[in-house]
Amino acid sequence: MRSVIEELVSYQDFPVISVIAGLGEDLRENEIKLRGVLAHAFDLTPKMLLKVDRDIFFARLEFMLSEMSSQAHPKGVALFIGKDFVRIVPLNYSAKDRIVIDSTGAIAEVVYSWRMFPYFNVIVLSSRGARVYKTCGESMVETKKCQLVDHVSRLLKNRIEGSNAAQCDDGKNDVSKGVSTQKLHHAFLALLKNLDFPAIVFGSDLIAPLCPEMAKYMSGFAEGDFEYVSNAEIGRAASEMADAWVKGKVQQALSSIVNFEYCQKLAFGFDEVITQLQRCRVENLYLEELSNLSNEVCDSHKLSPADKLISAALKYGADVFFLPHDNLSKFDGVAGGLR
Repeated sequence: MRSVIEELVSYQDFPVISVIAGLGEDLRENEIKLRGVLAHAFDLTPKMLLKVDRDIFFARLEFMLSEMSSQAHPKGVALFIGKDFVRIVPLNYSAKDRIVIDSTGAIAEVVYSWRMFPYFNVIVLSSRGARVYKTCGESMVETKKCQLVDHVSRLLKNRIEGSNAAQCDDGKNDVSKGVSTQKLHHAFLALLKNLDFPAIVFGSDLIAPLCPEMAKYMSGFAEGDFEYVSNAEIGRAASEMADAWVKGKVQQALSSIVNFEYCQKLAFGFDEVITQLQRCRVENLYLEELSNLSNEVCDSHKLSPADKLISAALKYGADVFFLPHDNLSKFDGVAGGLR
């Protein structure tokens, strides 16, 4: 997701059409809605500036939406269309509908979804080997045909078999068991590094002890026997752990803004923060949750203040945090922790 966002931030060539839309459960109804919204967006754009074959584009849109829904049902979608540029990005929350026509993409909802409703990889370890899922909320889609997963599965089975043999053999195989554990840790770390999202590991005691390097790529873990636990139960448990992880990040952000204010290194208000961002002085950008985007901004078809701030933050190397309502009320809804 980070690479997609970086691509959206770097693409600038008027006009860029951004369409943000919430989706329902029915795929056909979603297609009809998006066709209508996009037709309106195209009508708002001077034809001589954006040469797009609508029939070809809509056919491609239906295919991309179908592919996206087959992997995991999104609650919203962000579409970005330029002269030679088309991207469709799933959103993990039901965003407000809006159309933006400007010189760059409206990325506020994309970044908000990425930070507040992130995808996770769930790894389930058992005597049957390793299984890896992509998950958001309680929905889980298994990753198929991955050599790293297969390699971890083989080593894990060998370790379990070696452990059983050692118990029957009064511990005579401890040396070979140790070598197997070292290989398993190396393979598991390689798998963690290869994943696109933070990992939540079930059955972590099978690869114990966990090394500090693994913790960098994990957002949670649970010990126990999950061989016969249903995906629905694992999904619910993973969702709770993911929510706790996100809330922990928010609490860290709240603590950091207090520290910046205490050290008198806090800019606030749109004009001051955007100026400091452009000077590369902002380390952390703090915004209130995006549900307060005004209808006035949506109706103008222009970039919102949040779009501009987030684009500048990502362009100039600042991290972005979203805080619950009223936590930034005394700062006019936006603040920047300065380097």
